[in-house]
Amino acid sequence: MFAMKKKIAIIAALCLALATFAAVLTACGEENTTIPRYGEYFFYRDEALGGLVLEVPRSSSVASGALVLPEESWWYAETAEGEETEHAEALPVVAIASGAFEYNSKLTSVTLPEGLKQVGDRAFYSCTALTSVTINGTAVRIGKESFEYCSALSSVTGGSVAAVGERAFFACSSLGSFCAVDDNAVIGSRAFGYTGIESADDIGATGSNIAADAFGNAE
Repeated sequence: MFAMKKKIAIIAALCLALATFAAVLTACGEENTTIPRYGEYFFYRDEALGGLVLEVPRSSSVASGALVLPEESWWYAETAEGEETEHAEALPVVAIASGAFEYNSKLTSVTLPEGLKQVGDRAFYSCTALTSVTINGTAVRIGKESFEYCSALSSVTGGSVAAVGERAFFACSSLGSFCAVDDNAVIGSRAFGYTGIESADDIGATGSNIAADAFGNAE
């Protein structure tokens, strides 16, 4: 029927479910299946991080609504000849690629899985409809400018962060609620500039790794 069916023993994997007000990304795979790209999303393996990284080639085409990342999924890879490879088991989702959703004006909320370790630089840069982020893991590292200019973002709740990069939440003018911050977490320059979070006390941040200009509106 389709050429892809010749490569796929059991059709399964990443399913993008669209509803009237939400688009939820989930995993629904079976073993011994070759997984190509599905819609606007795909995962690639990062051995250093020990799992899968979500990549989005065309973020402007992502459907509107809520994004819920799965705890694990199958992974996509190619041989040197450009053929799709088969996998033996699902792997945990551990990161979001740099710039994955930047300038997306459709996402309204994001839920990160327990095993997520890293949000890449500019991953959600200027996602102007984004209102909430839920972190289910601990010691998550948030990259530089990752949520900068998300003006509707009002809350980041759930687990904890170990690092917040430079300008990570800069100009998130609606932000007033933030998740737990690990002891001695690294908080970069202007990380919370022009937000409702005006000092380290507002988020319980302590230690010597907080940039002097991490909070407040000073230029």
